[in-house]
Amino acid sequence: RLLDLFCLLTIGISISVALSTAWPVMPMYLMLYFIMNVRRPVSVSQISELMGRERRATVMSVESLLVSMFVFVLAPVLGVMAHYLAIEAMFFAVGLGGFAVNHALLVGS
Repeated sequence: RLLDLFCLLTIGISISVALSTAWPVMPMYLMLYFIMNVRRPVSVSQISELMGRERRATVMSVESLLVSMFVFVLAPVLGVMAHYLAIEAMFFAVGLGGFAVNHALLVGS
């Protein structure tokens, strides 16, 4: 459920910036980065339990490659969105997109 919390925080940041209420933005950013840094050790331990020691390095390399490809594709799109629409729209799109992808993947499993 860390991804849901991540998505809620990005939507909260977009709403706070849109309403020009700056005071909640910094704590939300801190929570956002805390979640991003907590996710990594948790996912490494889960991958280690599921895949075993002999496949862990391969799975982690593939995961790193997929994240890099995801950022390579989405960074320019989100940059254009932030430039031409607004930074709030970009954060809102990331939050809603994260919810949609997370729940679509969870429904499939």
